[in-house]
Amino acid sequence: MACGFESRPGHIRFAQIKKTRNFGRLAQWLECLLYTQKVIGSNPMPPTKEVIMEKYKPTALAGVGIIINKDWKVLLIKRRGSHGAGTWAPPGGHIDYGESVKACAKREVREETGIEIKNLRIIGFIEDIFKKDKKHYITIWVKADWKSGEISQNHEEFSEIGWFSWKKLPKPRTLFFEHYLEGRILP
Repeated sequence: MACGFESRPGHIRFAQIKKTRNFGRLAQWLECLLYTQKVIGSNPMPPTKEVIMEKYKPTALAGVGIIINKDWKVLLIKRRGSHGAGTWAPPGGHIDYGESVKACAKREVREETGIEIKNLRIIGFIEDIFKKDKKHYITIWVKADWKSGEISQNHEEFSEIGWFSWKKLPKPRTLFFEHYLEGRILP
């Protein structure tokens, strides 16, 4: 009766484990779990991510897009493996819990490209909904200048990378970068 339930015929007991291996609360929890599944027929385990996503609407995600300038050119990557795969965009990514926008910008640029940036300025944000991917993004745009380092050509998140003249930007471009170029940034 470790969890407040009486033993039932066929009910697996973990009393021996508790005594021999000192599992304590873990053994009690397992005993309760098995009893609940056997007698009630339900699964008291937490639902999976898929079940939660079906039941609840996904929330908006916050990310950072970084416009990096060097010699009047901007650094762009051709995305791979995520929404927007095959399109061009500036480096960027999700903001980690507790991370500032500028710290995120520095980290993402370093991780994705291998370069360091300076003179970071937050210039505004754009809100985009990717219906096909069922994603809602709030992209905070940051402008920065190249500080040091050579761009890394080999990364899992992009297939190509390069510095481009503002007059000759490659296509196709991600929706959020198109919105940036169209001036849809909110202060």
